[in-house]
Amino acid sequence: MTIHFDRDNTLFDASLSYNWMPGAEEALKLCRDNDVHVRIVTNKPTSLFTKEETEDETKSTVDKIKEIIPGFDRSEDYWTFKSVMLQKQNWHDNEIEGYMIGDSLPDMAFARLNGIAGIRVNYQGPYDVCASDILDATKYAILDNGSHGFGVTNEREVDCDVLLTGTFDILHPGHIKTLRDFGSLDNAVVAVNSDESVYTYKGKYPVHTQLVRAFQVAEVAKCPVILMHEPNPIDIIDRLRPTQYALSTEYKGTQYPEQNILRHLGCKMIWMPRISDFSSSSLRNNV
Repeated sequence: MTIHFDRDNTLFDASLSYNWMPGAEEALKLCRDNDVHVRIVTNKPTSLFTKEETEDETKSTVDKIKEIIPGFDRSEDYWTFKSVMLQKQNWHDNEIEGYMIGDSLPDMAFARLNGIAGIRVNYQGPYDVCASDILDATKYAILDNGSHGFGVTNEREVDCDVLLTGTFDILHPGHIKTLRDFGSLDNAVVAVNSDESVYTYKGKYPVHTQLVRAFQVAEVAKCPVILMHEPNPIDIIDRLRPTQYALSTEYKGTQYPEQNILRHLGCKMIWMPRISDFSSSSLRNNV
């Protein structure tokens, strides 16, 4: 498997010193220890789209990476240029595969153009597959290992008839039964709360990062999983417009934030039985 890393503001900061971004050294060590091929994606030297790079700057980044990954060099097997790829010009015969990890829309365009999975770091937006930093993104890519089909899906690409939302932090038997039953429904989609949205409404971050939680949910439910960046589901329901909405029976007969939008859209409720013996919060508090 190959992971393509954007250089500026993903692996390194944009200073002339090219300091490591948070988690970058650890991410490359993780690639090394898991036999993941690393390729750096940056803008072509003297490109019209960006500042001119000097040979010294390029060499300095290679040297820093070689301290972690012996044998890393400046050949096409380890290095390519975004502007060339975006213009579909002068690329060798090797197919692009794996993941693209970067901080910008052009990085995600690179991924889409080449048919690979893109993970955007240092950004929290409603439509991107996001990670808190490069290490989090790398862990997810290695864990997913190219399966893609049941990994995190871009919100704009799902066909959602029935929606389930939640944090799904520490999976327990109640979660597993709910997700298996829900995933068997036609055009089912699970929206997993992002790390920041969990912090907004709970005042603390989840145990597992958003990409790990989404991966676990996808593996159990076997249906598309998207990230929800709002603290409650109102906006995502309004965007996806499902015809059915799944909710735990513990909320039946109570007031919940998404109630009005569901009534407005005429959504049919699917009440998922709650197994009362299990609770993620209790498990976390007892650890």
